[in-house]
Amino acid sequence: MLPTKRYEAPPAPRICKIKPKAARAAELRDLRANLKKNRRRERYTCKPCGVTLNSLITLYEHKASGRHHNTINRPKELPHCKDCNRTFDAVQHFNSHLRGKHHL
Repeated sequence: MLPTKRYEAPPAPRICKIKPKAARAAELRDLRANLKKNRRRERYTCKPCGVTLNSLITLYEHKASGRHHNTINRPKELPHCKDCNRTFDAVQHFNSHLRGKHHL
């Protein structure tokens, strides 16, 4: 018996003198661009504050920030001076008001 030749595929056709690798790279670039447009960005929310953030790292930074701690440690009822009819954001401000000369 005569040995048979193995099948060899013809070379890929060139379109406008573009190499096949370059054409494939352009296709992949377009595919990635379309995926980026259609992909929904994941959002992270700090439940006590109600702040929505884009990444997990910024969520961790927010939890370490003063804004987060001030929101969590805020009293349910704000301190109120009945004599002056003033409301304060913090207990420390209310206490200094009671000691100060503006409290009548």
